[in-house]
Amino acid sequence: DNNIKLGAVLETKVKAVNKDKISTAIAPSWRFLYNYNWSSLGRIWVCWNPNFLNVFCIGSSDQVMHCKINSMNNIRLQVHYIFCPWRQ
Repeated sequence: DNNIKLGAVLETKVKAVNKDKISTAIAPSWRFLYNYNWSSLGRIWVCWNPNFLNVFCIGSSDQVMHCKINSMNNIRLQVHYIFCPWRQ
């Protein structure tokens, strides 16, 4: 049994108009945060199971999303998702 409660997708390249359809297909009952305010291709998606976690974005840019996470059993932490494009 998988006990995954939190996830992230980096470098999605999904247009904002398609995000709801795709995120619902990935995890129908989960909640999502995106960084479309900073990147037209929503490079960073954060998703979580709301039955176990509350997730809040506390900062974002085109390459990073800072999140505060509270579990239902009072565990609190911060997670930082970083996207760094590969350059040769």
